[in-house]
Amino acid sequence: MIVPLHAAKLIMVSGYSFVIVLIMASCIVSAPTGLGGVIGMILGIALGLAAIVMRYMGSSRPGMFLDAAAWITVALTLAYVVARAVFAPGRVTYHRVIGAVLLYLTIGHLFVGLDGLIVLLAPYAFSGLSATDGPKLVSDLIYFSFVTLTTLVDRI
Repeated sequence: MIVPLHAAKLIMVSGYSFVIVLIMASCIVSAPTGLGGVIGMILGIALGLAAIVMRYMGSSRPGMFLDAAAWITVALTLAYVVARAVFAPGRVTYHRVIGAVLLYLTIGHLFVGLDGLIVLLAPYAFSGLSATDGPKLVSDLIYFSFVTLTTLVDRI
């Protein structure tokens, strides 16, 4: 809900990508994750907090790298935990179907982080995306990732 509201200029907040990382991390709470899942989520949250601190200190570019690393860390951890539950042996239940949907959305968020790293490392790799820090970059990366993901799924 945050991204469309931001794109419509109904809300103007900075740092909402950390809120999205926290929301993704909170999905782990209800699943039996084990120590690896908890450590991955704590690492992702720590990277997100470090990104916020770096931005407030005036270092936006390192903050952007840390933010992308937080997206990737949380998405990989969440994908691992959810995939273990979804593809475990047993009956297909409502919870497995919802888990599969969550896994699909998590893959989209993983590519948000990966695309963010590509934009930072090769600024002209994507047409229309610039490596300037701000909420617009996160909105554009989320839009680009999910449009690409749904277009690829449509073609398969």
